[in-house]
This record gives sequence, C-alpha cells and structure tokens, in this order.
Amino acid sequence: MKIKRVLIVILALLAASVPAIRAAQAEPGVTSKPEAAVRNPRPGLMIFGRYGSFRPSSDIFKEVYGPGPVFSGEIRIRLIGGLHLSLEAGSFKKTGKLTVTKEATKMTIFPVEAMAIYHFLPGKITPYAGAGPHLVSYRESNILGSVSGSGLGFAVCGGVAARWRFIGLDARVKYASVKDTPVKDKVDFSGLTFDIALGLFLGRSLN
Repeated sequence: MKIKRVLIVILALLAASVPAIRAAQAEPGVTSKPEAAVRNPRPGLMIFGRYGSFRPSSDIFKEVYGPGPVFSGEIRIRLIGGLHLSLEAGSFKKTGKLTVTKEATKMTIFPVEAMAIYHFLPGKITPYAGAGPHLVSYRESNILGSVSGSGLGFAVCGGVAARWRFIGLDARVKYASVKDTPVKDKVDFSGLTFDIALGLFLGRSLN
C-alpha cells in the first residue's frame, strides 16, 4: 500500500506541474492557438531506450532477490491530440539466495506492456500519465529445479518528457501489479520502477 500511495502523490505532483510548465513555455504576444501549436508541435513518434530500477512490493521477492536493474525499449506513437499509444518490452535478470538453503537462484523476467499515455502539454517539456495491460513471462532456476510461466496484470505510470530538436529525455515512475498462480504458490511480480530514457523524437504533428 505504501508504494501505491507514493505513486498517487507523484501523479498528483505531475498534474499540479502542468500550469507552471504551461506558463513557463508561453510566449508574450502569442495569442493564436494555431500559432502556438506551430511553435511547439507534438512529435508523431518517440523511440526510447530505458534504464531503471525495479523495486518489488512482494516481501518474498524482496527477501530472495531484492531490487535490481531493468532495461527496456519503448515506441510511443501519437494518435490524436496528446493521446499516445506506448508499446514497451524489457528485461530483468537477478541472482539471489533461497531463503532456506541459501543456494543461488536465478530469476529472469521479460515484461511486455501496451499503454494509453496522455501528454498534457505540446511544448518541449511535457508531463504525462498512462495506464494499460502488463504481461510478464518469467523463468526461475536453482538447485531445486526450474519453473517458468507468465502472468497478466496492469500498469500505471507518470513522467516528464523533454526534447531538444530530435533528441529526447524522459524520466518516469511506473507501478505494475501482476501475479502468476502456479500449482502451490502465488508468484507476485508487482512493484515500482523508476527509470530514465534517452531517445529520438521523429515526425511533427500539430494539435
């Protein structure tokens, strides 16, 4: 619950930042909405390479593996106005210790997600928020054997994207809730991810 409260606070701060960013990007004497749109067009396509830290919410996952790095690639396509479709795939690999035998155990997770993301402003700095389905495929192997499976859940995110010409920077916080239920134990892959991204902003579309 603590992680969810943190995410809610961050999303609230992003929403509160919109008026300030809008005011900072406003230019004196520019009153025409079409002219403002020409000055600050929304890009039609964004491609990001992401690096972040995954913080699991499950006590068992934290005890065995703890937090770890996650890498991902994202394509974000503008649909209409500030609405975008985001497609992302990533990888999380971590070696931990079994709670009883203390033997090494390896976990590999491949998350895939599709999100509807809304950019609140058309300027060079724009906060955004999004949500959508989140799928994970995983494999765990250790001295006891190996197990693999998948689980489907949902994810929500909030962040800020900035661009200079065709170069983009992005900072984001994301919470994903997803579980798999094997024969005996429920595997919980829920958690919070903080990441940053470097990418390209391609194409130009007006509001």
